[in-house]
Amino acid sequence: MPKIKVIELIPSLGAGGAEHFVLDLCRCLDPARFEVLLVSFFGKERSAPMYLDLIRRQPVRCLFLNKKDGLDPSVLIKLNRLFKAERPDIVHSNLYTAVYAMPVANHRGVRCCVHTVHTLAEKEMPPAYQKILARYYRRGRLIPAAISGEVRESIARRYGLPEAQIPQIDNGVDLSRFHPASPFPADKALAGKALSGPRFLCAGSLYPHKNHRLALQAFRLVRDKIPQATLAVAGDGPLRAELEQAARELGLGAAVSFLGTVERIEEVMRGCDVFVLPSDYEGFGLVVAEAMACGLPAVATRSGGPENIIRDGLDGFLVPTGDAGRLAARMLDACNPDRRPLLAARAVERARGFDLARTVSAYEQLFKAHLSP
Repeated sequence: MPKIKVIELIPSLGAGGAEHFVLDLCRCLDPARFEVLLVSFFGKERSAPMYLDLIRRQPVRCLFLNKKDGLDPSVLIKLNRLFKAERPDIVHSNLYTAVYAMPVANHRGVRCCVHTVHTLAEKEMPPAYQKILARYYRRGRLIPAAISGEVRESIARRYGLPEAQIPQIDNGVDLSRFHPASPFPADKALAGKALSGPRFLCAGSLYPHKNHRLALQAFRLVRDKIPQATLAVAGDGPLRAELEQAARELGLGAAVSFLGTVERIEEVMRGCDVFVLPSDYEGFGLVVAEAMACGLPAVATRSGGPENIIRDGLDGFLVPTGDAGRLAARMLDACNPDRRPLLAARAVERARGFDLARTVSAYEQLFKAHLSP
């Protein structure tokens, strides 16, 4: 039986959740049944070195289209040539790539087109792009796949689709990478930090909706109670300088470490005690499940995705968005030595329910189901 040809589309291979998801799918789809080509719209210069290294090691067949900034019609021409040459059975788009891919896939008669929605549908892309997707959704030419229940509801609400027609496939954790270690090793990135107090970790791209400033404000309140506490911020982005300045203005000084992009984030996780996610909105929040798999109780805002992962009070805590006081109070609860061991054990147990193998299997079934006569 011939293999099913899948083209995976992503704007770039920069460090981020959607990019992480696509690479996991590319390397884990059953090679006996699927032939996968990963296509990045932007060139290698927009790619995270750790992802380029992963592609070389796996290996993952990858093509870079060298897209220009802004609207670039040449991408349509390149995709047309690519689809003609490759003749894919499935085109799987992520983020705004569907806007470019769908006219070409429709023209080329691609049998199955799936678009994974990684955040709330109304926030996924500009309204003009949403109108393009709506046309293909309503004609049944494009299948939206939601990464959480909240995202699924937002797709139904924004595009007027029955929820029953929207598959929900939760993101998955690579449990071979993300697992607890005892005793916790201190990662090199945290070297020199005083380890006499609780170690908090906040990880994510430094963009406005991630609201790292809220984490800093809450951590200031935590430090008032536990002066030995430290906070590591993993991730990079346009707000880094602004956040570093905010940390100084809050008098946090050396208590906060900005680590930048970290290749082996699981090692940093195993060197910390509590994970913090302060986002204004999240489609899923895979990093929460990854941290829990490493044995960290998580304290997160009720921002959409974390409610699907954390069982409030059992394996972590959920707080309202934008509330530094409530966030700080739960950070203190999570690091309480009388509570943390049980929270951590339950967090590991909970994270096992988001095994990457289940996610990959669900996509394999989705692809095959929509290729059936």
